Amino acid sequence: MKIIYFVLALVVSTTFAYADVRLDAAFNAPGFKGAKTTTVVDKLVLLIDQAAPEATLRMSMYEFDDMAVAMALLRASARGVDVQIVLDGRKNKSAAKKSGTAVNALVDGAQGLQALKCSTQNCITFCGGFLGGACRGSRNNHNKFYSISRLSDGTENVVAVSSANLNEGQLYWYNDLFITAGDARLRVGVDQYFAGLVNTELAVPLLIQGDVFSLYTFPNKQTDPVLDELSRVTCQLPGSKIRVIQSRFTDARVAVAKKLAQLGQAGCDVQVLARHEPSMKSPGSKVAAALGSLLKILPYEGKGENQVSKNTNHAKVVVIRASIGGSAQKVDLLLTGSHNLNVNSLKGNDELLMRVEGNAEIAEKYFDFYDQIVNDAILAGFKL
Repeated sequence: MKIIYFVLALVVSTTFAYADVRLDAAFNAPGFKGAKTTTVVDKLVLLIDQAAPEATLRMSMYEFDDMAVAMALLRASARGVDVQIVLDGRKNKSAAKKSGTAVNALVDGAQGLQALKCSTQNCITFCGGFLGGACRGSRNNHNKFYSISRLSDGTENVVAVSSANLNEGQLYWYNDLFITAGDARLRVGVDQYFAGLVNTELAVPLLIQGDVFSLYTFPNKQTDPVLDELSRVTCQLPGSKIRVIQSRFTDARVAVAKKLAQLGQAGCDVQVLARHEPSMKSPGSKVAAALGSLLKILPYEGKGENQVSKNTNHAKVVVIRASIGGSAQKVDLLLTGSHNLNVNSLKGNDELLMRVEGNAEIAEKYFDFYDQIVNDAILAGFKL
């Protein structure tokens, strides 16, 4: 198996054609009292149901067992949408032969709908890496992305990334779904990246550069894009702030924690959320030490009363409002997708991380999302 990567230089521009594109975000926010919500899944099903006949739809997913999404994909295929899917093999391949699973529905058909049909011999690719179910990496195909060439209302070039896997457990967790439309260069790049998951002989870039948006791809053994982005931030402007929402933040990425702490000392209002997950050594002891009071730890797993919760965070977000690259005014920068702050997400997994610069409206939604998670946890009686 030959895996090829090439580096595409990051082009930073202060001019953004947001008038020519559309973007949206949906947030799963179940609270911390045992409830579940389907906001992300509902938005995704609506999006798939809008895919136009003869359009292309590409999806890559780590864990897939959501029947509502499976049926939406079958309906799309029945309309003549070319649906192709890449799944983590370790997590999903065995389900293809188990009646009643979402993967089996795609393979055999369900509820009167035929199995997926597409322009290639195999509509579903099950990847398998050296240690897991990755396509190009050694660990997992941890991707959670979607591309649709055209919707029934005429919208074109839809690309969406999410923190949410498609299974029952994710409904209890805070997750996001970020959707763009109108950036043709980005959608073509994502489809080329998808082809590189199916066929690892193909080269893929470490950065997919669209006309407005861009996407970091992983595994990346050359650099740490999150650290690189933070290194471009300065905090001299009043009101500069950074929010980080992570499910896993391990000591392998302690350099990111140290940079966040430095930015906090330099004047940025820095706040970091991680969940209590000792089985994954997260947050790492070095991360916690570096961040100190900047870190809030959400309940998830553990032995203490303040540590255990069925509801927790699964989003992977960095949102910044500060001088970036020496800008004279504060600039908004959002990083979101499937990328955790751990070593697997950086060097072992297949991942995408969306980069959105210069859009205050969408950044504000993510600042509000951070506040909502914190406030919901406090309202439920947890001490952060």
